[in-house]
Amino acid sequence: MHANIVTWRLTEAVRNPEDYEAYLKALAQKNVPILRRFGLLDSFVLRMSEDTVQVVNVFEDQAGAESAWAEIRGSLAPALNGHFELIHRVSAQADDLPLLLDLPI
Repeated sequence: MHANIVTWRLTEAVRNPEDYEAYLKALAQKNVPILRRFGLLDSFVLRMSEDTVQVVNVFEDQAGAESAWAEIRGSLAPALNGHFELIHRVSAQADDLPLLLDLPI
């Protein structure tokens, strides 16, 4: 597995709780189906502060993670403009710790 961990600054337009929740729902409806084509397994948005979020997207492999990032920076960028400003991105191997325990499911 491979993860993209991206830190974004929220613009004033989406900082209050109601606008933030509505925007995330709309963003998820548009972006998740597209990112699934690149092997998206799961996605989390962590509200770090009033004006900062971290998005953790977990993909099947590195190629999918990189292709998805290119799509986010390309055709999906208009959905972010005016709402999210890129601060930092990390892309790295991801290990599922519970799966490493060899416990019965």
